[in-house]
Amino acid sequence: MPYFEQTYRQQVQQMQQMMGDNYDAAIFDNQATRMEVLENLITRQAMLADARRARITVTPGEIQKAILDQHADLRDANRQVRHRGATSGCWRPMA
Repeated sequence: MPYFEQTYRQQVQQMQQMMGDNYDAAIFDNQATRMEVLENLITRQAMLADARRARITVTPGEIQKAILDQHADLRDANRQVRHRGATSGCWRPMA
């Protein structure tokens, strides 16, 4: 499977998981979403090339810390949402 199609399908699956019953395939199955995925792939590849040229490396421990920090930020955001009486299920993507 071509890299773009694989990445596109992964993003769609992530949105399905995040949105659950609120997921609407029509929102994501369009040219704009495909262009966004393509732009993200190009940006990612350019950043990787720059990092290689600059010989930037990241240790597994640094990656794990970044992931844990991101999870903590998401937990804090969810707590704030619940504190305000809303749920993440009531959020809708902007058209």
